[in-house]
Amino acid sequence: MRKTVPASQDFLGIVAIGSVIGNLVQANEMTTVKRQLGKLSAMYRGLTGC
Repeated sequence: MRKTVPASQDFLGIVAIGSVIGNLVQANEMTTVKRQLGKLSAMYRGLTGC
């Protein structure tokens, strides 16, 4: 017979969900950083004529 752990005591489950959420936030931030880098690079090229 399998014994289940109440959700309020499922520490590893909470950590796993937190990790997934953290990874999603980090991926979103990296997309934003890449977009901003592209804009800054275009502005630099426009200023320098390269």
